[in-house]
Amino acid sequence: EVIDEALQKGDTSEKQLNKYNIEWWKQRGIYLRKVEKLREVVEKLSDDDFNYLAENLTGEDLINFSRGSGLKTLGKLLIKRPNLIKFAKALF
Repeated sequence: EVIDEALQKGDTSEKQLNKYNIEWWKQRGIYLRKVEKLREVVEKLSDDDFNYLAENLTGEDLINFSRGSGLKTLGKLLIKRPNLIKFAKALF
């Protein structure tokens, strides 16, 4: 859409094409930021904590977390491993 508009106007300047970047960040940027936060948290987990989460979470749980739901499941896991609370806090 942005490229089509730029070509119709005959304006392919950086300023005109930056509209694509702005639109992309509106649509995908929030999701990308969440994924980046999750990656940073996972990198900081100990092997033991990572294994605990892998054994107790399903793929559906992870999808729900990425959408901002499923917090009850997360809460139950954190009660059993309070040291993980600091990591959960970093995700929100």
